[in-house]
Amino acid sequence: MPSETIFLESCHDKTSIETRVSFNNDNDSTFPVPGVILAHPYGPLGGNMRNNVIIALHNYFSSKGFITACINFRGCGHSKGRTSWTGMPERGDYEAVIQHLKTSFPQKLSHLIIGGYSFGSMIAASLRPQENDLSIPYSYLLISYPLNVQWALSTVRSSFFSSQVNKLLRTTENDTNNNETSNDNNNKVLVLYGDHDQFTGVRSYQNWLKHAGQHVESVIIPGADHFWFEYENTLVTKVHDWVTRTFQL
Repeated sequence: MPSETIFLESCHDKTSIETRVSFNNDNDSTFPVPGVILAHPYGPLGGNMRNNVIIALHNYFSSKGFITACINFRGCGHSKGRTSWTGMPERGDYEAVIQHLKTSFPQKLSHLIIGGYSFGSMIAASLRPQENDLSIPYSYLLISYPLNVQWALSTVRSSFFSSQVNKLLRTTENDTNNNETSNDNNNKVLVLYGDHDQFTGVRSYQNWLKHAGQHVESVIIPGADHFWFEYENTLVTKVHDWVTRTFQL
């Protein structure tokens, strides 16, 4: 599947954001196709779209015909600017990619997965494109959510990110909106983590997820840590199982 690297203006402040997009030019433009956005770990600690988890997921989703976008947040790769202290500007970076996928391809999106790994999952879980757009269903893929170190990644806005992810896990679009265009696939969530995660222990994850709604599926991977080295194939298999069940692809 062909890929291109483009630069988008962040919805936060128009900072130039590097984005890699893979898509199939042979798709019938009249037939809706799924899309996914994948966001990387914290930039100052080496995170970018060349991360092992992001590469593995990009290869998987693009092989399944998804329009697949990987973002380099501000200050990472060839993106301009610098990593923020609060995560709020990065939300605008991610929103720019959402808008691009919704408006720049001849194919209509059949649904869009808002995905991220570590810091990227914190940003992804805070976004709610469906609040202003019920034309397509949205779902979430959250890998190694940095639950116990979120305060360090977002400082004074940590409570905002906690509130956003907790709302996502405990409610669905259908719980809060009776609009006839609401879709059963809206707000489906997959949470994946390893039982050897160095930053958030299993008990913390389990206590956090025990009040999650039925739209949330959580999967723990024995032996995997926060970095997923040598567990990339296991991760992709679990994602594939969820995608197949949820979207019947």
